[in-house]
Amino acid sequence: MLRSIIKRLAALSVLVLLPAVASANGSSVSPTRLLLANGASSTYVTITNTSPVSQRYSASAYRWDQTAAAPVVLSPTNDVVFFPGSFTIDSLHSQRIRIGSTAAADITEKTYRIVVSELPPLQNVLVPDTAGLGFTASFSIPIYLAPQKPVSSGTITDVVVDRGNLRFTVHNTGNVHFVAKAMRVLARGDSETVMSTENSAWFVLANTQHDFVMPIPRGSCSTIRTVSIAVDAGTAKFDRMVTPEHSCG
Repeated sequence: MLRSIIKRLAALSVLVLLPAVASANGSSVSPTRLLLANGASSTYVTITNTSPVSQRYSASAYRWDQTAAAPVVLSPTNDVVFFPGSFTIDSLHSQRIRIGSTAAADITEKTYRIVVSELPPLQNVLVPDTAGLGFTASFSIPIYLAPQKPVSSGTITDVVVDRGNLRFTVHNTGNVHFVAKAMRVLARGDSETVMSTENSAWFVLANTQHDFVMPIPRGSCSTIRTVSIAVDAGTAKFDRMVTPEHSCG
């Protein structure tokens, strides 16, 4: 079950940047990320049933880590407490889930996710043979437990022009996550611009990295002389201009 949840979270990861998320069934959640300040006891998330029928839900919490290959790596945790854990919402009504943490603030931000899942109608569970085709959705809400002294910073490394791609890595060298508002990438030749692009809506947890692979125009590998990369993540702004390594064979 945990593996299936992770697959759904990877598909929905970009949605954490939006003010609210709605499912095809008629449910929405707000806010889509929760910040627990150092010393804060709890916060809450609101689930709204916008469908014309009552809807059942369940909630579960996980520790959230990130690797270069997987933005969402979940593991069991007892650090997050919440209530209620399961509930029914009538049509056009809402339910608050109160969420807190039993973990103490550390030198590095701690990250979790609470997963709220729509459940099949009770009739489908009690009488399976009468159930028709149905769809359910899961909402993944990040929870950030602030460190004792937040520091936001980042660096850019390993800039390489590799045949048809520009590769580089963005490292979060701070102790809190950051979300990219904008990233501008400019590759220039001797006198001309070879590639200019912008990218946004990605995040990097503390002490982790995000690897980028960007296609470059065909036949331009050996013509690129400099690469300039600037990242604006709000609390962290950093840039780098390099003469990249080439692998154009």
